[in-house]
Amino acid sequence: MPTPSLVTRPAFRVIGLQWQQGDGGTIAQLWARFVPRIPEIQGVQSANSYGVCDAHPDGSWRYIAGVEVAAGSPVPAGMVAIDIPAQHYAVVEHHGPVQGLPDTFCAAYDEWLPEAGLVAVPGIEFELVDARFLGPDHPDSVVELYIPVNLDATDLPRGSEAWQLHPGLHRLPGDPVIEKTACDSFLDTSLRQYLDSEEIENLWVGGYASDFCVDTTVRRAASLGYAVTVVADAHTCKNRPHASGETLVAHLNWLWANMDVPGNAIRVLPLAALQSGADES
Repeated sequence: MPTPSLVTRPAFRVIGLQWQQGDGGTIAQLWARFVPRIPEIQGVQSANSYGVCDAHPDGSWRYIAGVEVAAGSPVPAGMVAIDIPAQHYAVVEHHGPVQGLPDTFCAAYDEWLPEAGLVAVPGIEFELVDARFLGPDHPDSVVELYIPVNLDATDLPRGSEAWQLHPGLHRLPGDPVIEKTACDSFLDTSLRQYLDSEEIENLWVGGYASDFCVDTTVRRAASLGYAVTVVADAHTCKNRPHASGETLVAHLNWLWANMDVPGNAIRVLPLAALQSGADES
């Protein structure tokens, strides 16, 4: 399953041609009309093009095929301008013909973002078309999809009291602290670079929440080749609609212990066994 990358983009402006629900023709035909008119646009910032999806509160939406321009660039006749605000985005790639773009958007919303612990928020989505786009029907074409997300959940804003490490956590001076904003502790963090720089290959994993952050990080670490040990009684989670926290912890301990990771089995042991060295063979 693809893991979305996270980017934060400052505000920018796009000028282009728009298509709205109820208009004749198709989005593909809109692009065919727009591309020959790009030379009319002043202040173009790059060779990239944008397919901007601007949804309205009443459920209607418009699509703009355009290019990024400098502030103050005039709008050619028959075109429109749209200002896209500064925003955090989850970025996923669509590979193949453009007919499959809606399926990729659906997969991102339904599977890839939730798996990464990301929450989509209302906002302007866009497709970024760069040199990797080889044509609308080319099987090797690549288009980046930018989906607005919230990196500072309202119940855990960055820098708030709730964001701080628990005072009961025993720490030594100089212990590193690596902040994360998604379930995957490796996603857009310096964790892997730190581990590799310290030549750390064996990880003991615990924490909260077992079914989101812990599970995602355990799987990612194992896939990256680290020797992963889950501390069986040092992770927890809330009760969920279909299972209690206690049931989920027991299930995940069983799942990790039986997960097929060729050549790199995940160990699941209680803290007492790890402290006593009873796990060593």
